[in-house]
Amino acid sequence: YTDGSIYDNGTTDARAGAGVWYGEGDERNITVRLPGPHQTNNMAEIWVVLEQVLAAACNKIMITVSDSKYVIEGLCFHLKIWEDSGWVGILNSDLWKATAVILRQHGAPIYFQWTKGHSGDIRNEGADSLAGEGAQLSAGDATQADTEINHEFDITGARLSILTQSL
Repeated sequence: YTDGSIYDNGTTDARAGAGVWYGEGDERNITVRLPGPHQTNNMAEIWVVLEQVLAAACNKIMITVSDSKYVIEGLCFHLKIWEDSGWVGILNSDLWKATAVILRQHGAPIYFQWTKGHSGDIRNEGADSLAGEGAQLSAGDATQADTEINHEFDITGARLSILTQSL
């Protein structure tokens, strides 16, 4: 289960965290504070998937359960369109790109499932709690996950066949 959290969203003081919950006391649980300025909840929701895949064993099937339709729809339905359009006008394109690369390098299927947030699901509440803890960490404790994209996987430019004059 993954979740993102933010305090003071929409302000220059925004602090975002991300949490991955496998179970009560599970050593694989992840709590991180996002790095950098101008953080948003959507950034945290993307970042947590990146963190989960980076921490997971390669070549193992993964199931990611998230309450973020933004992330699930982005990765499962819009990613190819965004790549084909050269990422023009896409918010958080740097995080989307880095996450797409990590997903492709994982080496095994990754399945995404949506769950309703704040509905009493103990697993989703666990991820939410970890994300909240991450947002409370100091900026000095922010994660330093490598979001650098290997040039072999960096898809740039737009496919001419799909371009229009509208944005």
